[in-house]
Order: sequence, then C-alpha cells, then structure tokens
Amino acid sequence: MNPQSNILTGDWVGAAWNASPRLTPYAQAIADNYPIQIPLFITKRVVVSGIGSSNPLPIVQTTSPFLYDSLLIGMSASLSSEADLDHIAIQITHLETGIPWAAPNSIGCIMIGAIAGIDINVMPILKLPEAFFLPARTRLKMEWLRPFNADTGPTTVIYTFLGIQLINHTTGFQPPTQVTMPNGQAIKVGSRLPWFASVPFGRQATLRQFGGFGLPIGQQALQFLPPVDCDVEIHDIYTNIETSADSVPDPTLLTTKLTDMRSEGDWTPGLTPVTAVFGNETQGYPALPFTEPHIMRMGHRTRMTAQNNDTGFGLSGGVVTFRGVRRCEY
Repeated sequence: MNPQSNILTGDWVGAAWNASPRLTPYAQAIADNYPIQIPLFITKRVVVSGIGSSNPLPIVQTTSPFLYDSLLIGMSASLSSEADLDHIAIQITHLETGIPWAAPNSIGCIMIGAIAGIDINVMPILKLPEAFFLPARTRLKMEWLRPFNADTGPTTVIYTFLGIQLINHTTGFQPPTQVTMPNGQAIKVGSRLPWFASVPFGRQATLRQFGGFGLPIGQQALQFLPPVDCDVEIHDIYTNIETSADSVPDPTLLTTKLTDMRSEGDWTPGLTPVTAVFGNETQGYPALPFTEPHIMRMGHRTRMTAQNNDTGFGLSGGVVTFRGVRRCEY
C-alpha cells in the first residue's frame, strides 16, 4: 500500500475486512494521488409507485455537486416492502458525460438487488464491479422505476452510495488524467466504468413490456447481451430467479449455457444448473463471481441459453444481470 494512503495509528481493522478494505488496482492508483482520503456516505430517499401501467414513468433524482473528487465503491438499500425486492429497478447516469451504467436494451435498467446490498439479507453492502471516479462538481442522475407489479402501492427506498472523498490541497494540483496499472499499462482515468446488462431468463413475448416474458415448462430460449462499443470485463452475475415472487420452478431444474459468439468455443460442454452460475440475495455474495473475469471483446456478443426442466411449473419475470466493467477510452 502506498504510504500516502496508510493510516499509521498502530490500530488495524479486524478480520471482517481482512486487515483493511481493499481497492482495485485502478481505484488505488487514483487514490494514491491524494494524501487525504475520507469515507463518504451519500444517502437519499425515493418513493417508487406503480401507475397502473406495464411501463411506469421513472422517478428521477440527482446528487448534489460533489465538493471533492470521489470514488464510489459500493451501494446499500432498504425497502419499506420486502415483497418488492425484485420489482424495483434503477438506471444511473453520470450527468456530465451522459454515459449510463445499465446497457441499453429492451430492459435498460438494473434490478435493485444487482447493484445494492439489501439490509434484510446476508450482504447489506454490495460493491460495484469497479470503483467509479466522480470528479468534483459533477453529479449522478438516478432513474427509479417499477418494471413489475406496476399497479401496486408505493415503496419507499432508502439507498446509500459508499465511497471515498479524495482531497489534495497542494497548490496547483490537478486530478490525474491517467494512471498506471500493475502490468505497466497507462490508462485514462474514467475509462473503467461500471457496466450492467440485464436480460430476461426466457422468451420475451411482448416488446417494451417488462413482464411480457417467461420460460414455460420444458422449453428452451436464447437471449443475447447487447453489443458494446469497447471491450467489457464481465465479473459476476445476479438473478432474481430464486427469490422472485413470480418464480415457482425448482431453481436446480433451471439450466443455462453461456457462449461468447465470436470466440473459439463454449464455456461449458452442456447446460449447467443456474445455482452454479448465477447469484441471488439469499447467498453470502448476491452476485456470484466467475472463476475468472471474462473479456467480451468489442463487437462480440454473449449468448445465454435458458432451459426449464421443471415438469410442474413455468417461470415468469426472471431477470439475469451481468455485472462488469467497460474498458473504453472516452
């Protein structure tokens, strides 16, 4: 650890953080430019209501302009109605660049459990796939919506971004424009952005209607991740299949197969139970990590095969969210 970011008090944080919190190499390389680093918590409240439509209008909020450069590294949330855990979604956009975190497709948003730890579950804080560098005096825009059960009552969401304020009072200091990674590669600050791609687990029967997809008994369906304009590291996957109120099949009888369509081969020779590939809120870490992050190259698309082997129940409203990092030189 760089001496600038070392607190020499003689105390140390216990086993819960494995001696101390760990930043990614990208985040640490940015933080090393700032001698003062202070914990950051941004808490906001929103009431998300259905309006009797399958496509409710989003509730829009923005953060206040940040006083200092900051790194956002995680998110936590609490909901007034636990039953709505899998029916609340968000889109996050950095206002100054206009770059959204959720990939644009027919869903185009992030289920709350895929980006935030929920206070009623095992993991109350969920880290982002990559720290997001938010320069001073810039803002985030949050768009909240209820893609499922749009005609139900309002749900209050209290959510918190967790991060680090970065302070350097040296005369003439300017934020770094590029940092050096452990392999010696110099990359632009802001080039590693959180990336979330949500796709239905099943067949989408009705366009622009979030609830219009499912996976009937004994059927198989294909879904594709949206194309990307730069390389993307896919780190882990979250799904609401096991905990969704609309889900009744045995999760061990739902199987999947992931394929990078322009690489040399499949990831697995056959279908795999989703419990070995996808994470959910009931697990210690809701987004189940891959054995190794996968690089989806620019122009490639990942295909997800979904099959329901349950002989008694079909699946409705299952959403799978791939979590990763854009590696773009914006």
